Amino acid sequence: MAYITTETVAKIRSTLKAEFGKGYKFSVRRGSNGSSVTVSLMASPLFDDGVTMVVNQYYIAEHHKDHPERIEVLTKIDKIIREVGDYWDKSDIMTDYFHTSFYYNIEVGQWNKPHIKVV
Repeated sequence: MAYITTETVAKIRSTLKAEFGKGYKFSVRRGSNGSSVTVSLMASPLFDDGVTMVVNQYYIAEHHKDHPERIEVLTKIDKIIREVGDYWDKSDIMTDYFHTSFYYNIEVGQWNKPHIKVV
């Protein structure tokens, strides 16, 4: 059963803060049932003011191919979530079998609080 602890979420939050430092602000939230974590990039120099988007972690390079700096940062965020969270996925979609350590989402901004560009 997918589950992520509050301590692991806190470690992801502190690692992101240490890795990116000033100029980047994150919101790292644990899902209400404890099976997921959502990392939102709330402020950075990469995106314009008012942007809200969900990032597909499987297609970061394809969706942001005109912006290599975005690819680098979003890929690093994905890597931190996987490494710090000790992520694993033994799912088999062909047999409708889902077995993962936890689920995660990466966003730029949130639906009710858009991204802020930091210069």
